[in-house]
Amino acid sequence: MASNVVTKSTIDKNLKRIKSLYDRNSDPANSFFYSKLAILELCGWIEESMDTMTLRCAKRKLKDSRNLEFVTNNIIKKQSSFHYDNNFRNMLMSVIGIINLEKIEKKLDLVRLQTLKSEINNLKPTRDKIAHTHVKGTQLIIDAPSVTIQKFKEIYDGFKLLEQELKKRI
Repeated sequence: MASNVVTKSTIDKNLKRIKSLYDRNSDPANSFFYSKLAILELCGWIEESMDTMTLRCAKRKLKDSRNLEFVTNNIIKKQSSFHYDNNFRNMLMSVIGIINLEKIEKKLDLVRLQTLKSEINNLKPTRDKIAHTHVKGTQLIIDAPSVTIQKFKEIYDGFKLLEQELKKRI
């Protein structure tokens, strides 16, 4: 895996490709599909990034393979969503402890941390709605791929800072 978060270049390339398809098309139905795909792609990357950062923390300190297996099977695989507090924070707390997590979060730029939380948490309701429904009749209004790309940049920057702090302290 990459040294920072999940590989940025792949998700960046995928989102830009989706945006290009969106920009070149003139069919509103296709525009909706491309917008939906961009959000789902970003949210999949967010979940992978959360899992990766949690597992990296465990691998840095745990030496017993049974404990690493426990983290994988009972902490990471038990989470099936990407809300910051309800999912990601809980995984990190399970691995590094609430005291360490509090110290790490206090070291982060408060605006960046709040932006990370907000971007992730605001994506979740949209993702849940579009991931569990098919397109029929009246379509939902969702962000264009260009907006999703901007959200990706904010989330990536927040993840990068968080991972740097995790590496320093764990």
